[in-house]
Amino acid sequence: MINETLSSRCYRKPDSKHAAGADDPFAIGRFGIDCGRSPGLAAETIEAVVTLPTFKRPQLLLETLASLKAQQTSRRFAVIVIENEAEAREGAQAAVPLFERDDMKGMVIIAHERGNCSAYNAGWQTAILHFPDFRHLLVIDDDEIADADWLERMCRTAETLGADIVGGPQVPVFTDPAHAKWAEHPVFAPPYRQTGRVAALYSSGNLLVGRNVLTIMGPPFLDLRFNFMGGAIPTSSAARRRKVSCLAGAPRQRCAKAFRPGASRLTGSAPDPYATV
Repeated sequence: MINETLSSRCYRKPDSKHAAGADDPFAIGRFGIDCGRSPGLAAETIEAVVTLPTFKRPQLLLETLASLKAQQTSRRFAVIVIENEAEAREGAQAAVPLFERDDMKGMVIIAHERGNCSAYNAGWQTAILHFPDFRHLLVIDDDEIADADWLERMCRTAETLGADIVGGPQVPVFTDPAHAKWAEHPVFAPPYRQTGRVAALYSSGNLLVGRNVLTIMGPPFLDLRFNFMGGAIPTSSAARRRKVSCLAGAPRQRCAKAFRPGASRLTGSAPDPYATV
């Protein structure tokens, strides 16, 4: 039934006949289609929005969602899952029931176009359109698990440092113990060891972006030339071009990332977040 529901209700190619528009009850805009949400979602009460792109990793997605449900915070937050595989839609099929039975607050959308930056753009635009009063937008990937205080610490770091963008590290977890020696290799090791303002951020997988940044940048937020390379570089450079004032690094708001055949995995709340000016 989920298969049938999603294929008929959620994903429609944006051609001239079915393009998302004002008369479409499931329209998000030109970036994606809404295919399921939690009932009675009071969008105006949401302070933080977590965007979670997914691609062909339904089981890992469910683990990430479980870690978000376990967040220890008094802040009201919603989750937007962005399905980036519009044919099979395994992630959407796995996630939609959680939202529709109100186990998770938020919604699941299908991104029109494949690619990392396309998924982020769809999720971020959806947050702007549907949650009028949120202050913080957070990013976590479907190969990451958030520590229980991840959201609270990321938001608090932004507020304490007056940071527009906050980044946290991703801690590698290797399923093969023999590979643990690589955890401190520059590819995996956190670029900063303590929270503070920093010159640059290097990943979009454990990130907080202030609503003011999204307002200044405007859609599309990320450069599609980086669609299959990651979105952090264009985010930072675009923010700088538009005079966003401060970046912060938060090593203690970490995610743990597990590496195993065919998949990678993060869990997390970094040691401390980082900030940049």
